[in-house]
Amino acid sequence: MRPALMLPIALCAPLAAGCLELLEPQRDPPRLPGTRNILFVGNSHTYTNDLPRMVRDLARSMGDTGLRVASVAEANYALSDHYATGVVHEALAGSAWRWVVLQQGTSALPESQVHLQTWARAWAPHIRTAGAEPVFYQIWPSSGRRFDAAAALLSYATAATVTEGILAPAGDAFTAALAATPPLDPYSSDGLHANREGTYLAAVVLIERMLGIPPESLPPRIPGGGSDSVRVRRLQAAARVALDRTPARPGIDAELPLAQSPDARVIDSDTLFFAEGLAADPRDGTLLITSLRHRDVLVVSPTGSRRWLLGADANVGAVMGAVFDSARAAVWLTTARLPHMAPRAADEGVVAELLEVSYPDGALRRRLRLGAGDGMPGEIALAPDGSVLVSDGLRGVLYRLRRNAAELETVRSALLRSPQGIAVTATGDVAYVADWSRGLFRWDLATDSLAPLTAADGRTLRGVDGLRVHAGALIAIHNGSTPNRVMRVRLDAAGRALTGADVLDAPSDLEGEMTVGVVLGDRFVYVASSAWPFWTETGERRAHERALPPVVLRSVPLPQ
Repeated sequence: MRPALMLPIALCAPLAAGCLELLEPQRDPPRLPGTRNILFVGNSHTYTNDLPRMVRDLARSMGDTGLRVASVAEANYALSDHYATGVVHEALAGSAWRWVVLQQGTSALPESQVHLQTWARAWAPHIRTAGAEPVFYQIWPSSGRRFDAAAALLSYATAATVTEGILAPAGDAFTAALAATPPLDPYSSDGLHANREGTYLAAVVLIERMLGIPPESLPPRIPGGGSDSVRVRRLQAAARVALDRTPARPGIDAELPLAQSPDARVIDSDTLFFAEGLAADPRDGTLLITSLRHRDVLVVSPTGSRRWLLGADANVGAVMGAVFDSARAAVWLTTARLPHMAPRAADEGVVAELLEVSYPDGALRRRLRLGAGDGMPGEIALAPDGSVLVSDGLRGVLYRLRRNAAELETVRSALLRSPQGIAVTATGDVAYVADWSRGLFRWDLATDSLAPLTAADGRTLRGVDGLRVHAGALIAIHNGSTPNRVMRVRLDAAGRALTGADVLDAPSDLEGEMTVGVVLGDRFVYVASSAWPFWTETGERRAHERALPPVVLRSVPLPQ
């Protein structure tokens, strides 16, 4: 229910620690002079105890008299509701803003995480066009659902990551306060909103993230009074704990945190990314990670900076395979119409395609349709002569685009059922194909004939996804086993038979599925957390699965 109050009203003594003070939500577009302005966009978590005013008063206590604040906040509003009303759009156009603080509910449930990320992406361009930075004010779960705290933090951190915005971990400061000895209770009597101490915690976190003022440098008092100095210092310490363990810009300048293995890295905390393919620029090691969900390619430089290659305006399907083409200054991508991809307005025309994309600017040069109807063109490879090879695991066919050709060739074989990885030899006359259900095959590119690749006793290796060639052997991602593993498959001198295999990596703690990788120097880097186990074929979340994984790449040394 929305409050319809003309004046502030307190539901308890105004200066009591557990007070919940509700102020009238602002519905008209605010107008402010100057340029050091903060616009708060949210719901009752913003206007309860007048968080914007507390932020302003804390800044003034440090001598900053030029900071101005305003808010557009309605009870029970999410970011999508604000987008629909147009009030915030008018506010962005009507004043000069330095920061725009975005907030909705806890957003811990999977569908709520999707919602937050979707609308964070929608708001970010408008905010930056207005010359401001998006700040994500992370909300805490209700006191009865504190087990949602980690998911809530991850949800807001992901929103900040995908927009390269600022994360203000107020909810995590609540967690730190409750873990203090003795505990500090930041909740009001309703178990949902902040009391004045909780609002102070949120304000301190926001002040540090926007103005760079450390919590411990603030005066030991809450604006308006009500708490002793010792208690305020403890609140500041709780804010410091949350700030120290959470990067300000998780999508830009945070050090990439190590996963459990010293050779694994969380490249992106976006749990809805749905990583699938991986390519690399051999000149400097820049990585290109395809996203089924976001229908784009994340470009990650060796220094950790990142950007999207295609952008939201590219009307393409879920991006699956990728390969770098230095000679053409291009990246080749395969796309498909999948239920897992985020919906867009023009989805009716989306089909399975092979795309030639200019690199580094991301302009679409060519679009070639891959067959009729639905397909699953999951893997792609580049031959030394410039030919592009594609596998389609749904149709059970291979495609080839010869250099300078205008049309694709379709290669069919009764041997194939679900072709996945493709690896081309250095000589360019042979490619190896991994059919997930039937094993490994040798593809003679001169005759387009395929032959099984087996050991002397007739056995082959099924359940292989990604496939690469290295030093006369095959590097295979075997995700048909538990645990998934990276294998070095040895071949005979003619490259026509299997002679043995070695396991290079078989982590037991994967939070997803291995898919594909690339050879970078003397190491093999691969996607270790694709989200296929977490979704059904129709794009629905599997209820029994745990939390979605972030984007994790693993790196293993290759035998020489």
